[in-house]
Amino acid sequence: MQSIWTFRHFWMALVKMDLRTKYRRSVLGVGWSVLNPIMMSVVLMLGFGKILAPGRPLSEYGAYLLSGLCTWEFMRNSMSIGCTALSQNEPYIRQCPLPYGIYPLRTVAGTGIHFLITLVVTIGISCALMNSAFPLRNAWMLIPTVGLLFAFCWSLAAIFAFANAYFHDTQHLTDVFMSLMFFLTPVMIMPQADSAGSYLNLLNEYNPFNVFMKLVRHPLFYDTYPPAELWLQAVGLTAILFALACSVVGALQKKVIFQL
Repeated sequence: MQSIWTFRHFWMALVKMDLRTKYRRSVLGVGWSVLNPIMMSVVLMLGFGKILAPGRPLSEYGAYLLSGLCTWEFMRNSMSIGCTALSQNEPYIRQCPLPYGIYPLRTVAGTGIHFLITLVVTIGISCALMNSAFPLRNAWMLIPTVGLLFAFCWSLAAIFAFANAYFHDTQHLTDVFMSLMFFLTPVMIMPQADSAGSYLNLLNEYNPFNVFMKLVRHPLFYDTYPPAELWLQAVGLTAILFALACSVVGALQKKVIFQL
């Protein structure tokens, strides 16, 4: 971690270069990253709102959708794009003996910037949809959540980057897995009081992605501070995954070059 901080100017320059390259000559620029979850929310809200959230106003369901989609996109992109973190940076790896943790960090920092922009827009739209100021009033509660989510996503990106170097189908399997998890995670299905004990609730309870979606949704949608047990789950999950990622980087960073 100290080495990554020492080379912070290098990987921050890489993140800036990625953003400039991606949105060069684009009219909307970074706005494209915000447009995707917004349009997806509109489609799901108008097309499936009465089915997926029976008895709830469409505007309320739209706020629920948007908060879930922006969080889901950050986690999914960190895993999917993170698979190529080492292969895309192979020229730097072969030329400079830099800590390998900066390459997944480059990916997560780029997706994290999009997430933060989308999150700010989500707070504003949620205030409008629910005709209330509590999402804006509770926005400060998201500060520790964002930090924890960033560490969680870096850990995922680092683990899958090394896995993809040894098994090059990892990225394709990850895309399939995350497509499946999209429907097993309550991104678009609102929990119902009469479905307690059902298999869907059991899946949601033990779904690691749902833990972070709850941390985002509690202040923005339910107007409550996340409960202590939810924080314990998120911190414990992140700590385990972070330790695993650091172990993988430390054990394989001198060997992975032969797999690229």
